[in-house]
Amino acid sequence: MTHPFAEQDEHSAYEGYVCHNDHVMSKYEAEAYNKYTVQINRERHPATREFLLDQRHRLYVAICDETPRKSTCLPIPREEVIS
Repeated sequence: MTHPFAEQDEHSAYEGYVCHNDHVMSKYEAEAYNKYTVQINRERHPATREFLLDQRHRLYVAICDETPRKSTCLPIPREEVIS
């Protein structure tokens, strides 16, 4: 049996991986990212490799963008919400 990371490279992610903006990847996010890495490493057609690299990057950006940002909006006072 091969290790699950046998076909992956230095671009592999893992549960707990910290993105550039401090978002911590979940197990499922890392698995989705690593599926692209496996496909990229198997692919031999240059155009398809480029497409997969672009898609993996888009996924990475989407995953990292899930970090909640601090809101600059002021909360609405409860009295105004009720009326």
